Amino acid sequence: MAQLKTLRKEDSRAAADSGQDGRMNVFDLKGEDFVSGTLPFRFWFTDAWDICKTQQPHHLAGGGLVCLHHMKVDFAIRAYRAIRNVGMVMSLEKIKGIEDYHILAGNFAMFTNDFNLAQDLYLSSSCPVAALEMRRDLQHWDSALRLAKRLAPEQIPFIAKEYAIQLESTGGYANALAHYEKGITGDKKEQDELSLAGVARMSIRMGDIRRGLNQALKQPSRVLKRDCGAVLENMKQFSEAAQLYEKGLYCNKAASVYIRRENWAKVRELLPHISSAKIHLQYAKAKDADGRYKEAVVAYENAKQWNGVIRPYLDHLNNPEKATSIVRETQSLDRPRWYPGDTEH
Repeated sequence: MAQLKTLRKEDSRAAADSGQDGRMNVFDLKGEDFVSGTLPFRFWFTDAWDICKTQQPHHLAGGGLVCLHHMKVDFAIRAYRAIRNVGMVMSLEKIKGIEDYHILAGNFAMFTNDFNLAQDLYLSSSCPVAALEMRRDLQHWDSALRLAKRLAPEQIPFIAKEYAIQLESTGGYANALAHYEKGITGDKKEQDELSLAGVARMSIRMGDIRRGLNQALKQPSRVLKRDCGAVLENMKQFSEAAQLYEKGLYCNKAASVYIRRENWAKVRELLPHISSAKIHLQYAKAKDADGRYKEAVVAYENAKQWNGVIRPYLDHLNNPEKATSIVRETQSLDRPRWYPGDTEH
């Protein structure tokens, strides 16, 4: 048993430290050495605790660690409570009633960060899937996938998807794509939508734009269309980016891309849905330059650029009355030199 091996090693070390007659001055020991040195000489944990609690907090922490090695839950709780390690106390309280020795020992090994030992102990227990749960909680995805293949094949898609998310966040796009593909179940709607969204993003990142675009267009997520559109825009794939923005109802973004391509016909289609004054102003200036002054006036109005509205009425549309009316209604900024009644005009 792991515990007996540990105790045997400590017995040997303590005997060597004590001299040939096996006696030792226990008060010369501190912290972990203090507790581990006293226990082999038949101190009960109760007696060891009474002495150890008089030590400094870092000594108590060492004592708590020894209690974990010896699977003394109650004493470990007392030690960690004394140093106010709330997280460890809560974790220990949860496992107090566990009867399966291997699960209990596995938990202790996990608490001391010996994850390989913990896995071996869990696998030897009545609940081997605990090893898989530990690896998932630790985000040890490769180990989790290997264990899932052996213990719970139905969990593979879900683990693969979580692994893919991590890989995507660190720039491992090719590996992420492979794991997103493994995450598709065919019958779990939310899981499959997330996995297919990942396939769309990674396909675009990997240069398979057609596959990524088609997948993004199929999925219901607006956010996916926005995110894929942004990636495509950065890749200067403007037509595809605008298509996704428009499909996702991100009309301002779509119009901005169409303006970069000088696709004014598409911008005009989107104008009723545009809230950006900047876009209306860009469109107004384009129409103004093309001599389409009535369209320019409407766009200037939407952009609330009143001087831009007034000028075409005076210079091109021969309607000074309308220009004067707009000046009065909007109390327009600095009165232009052409304002009626201005003697310098």
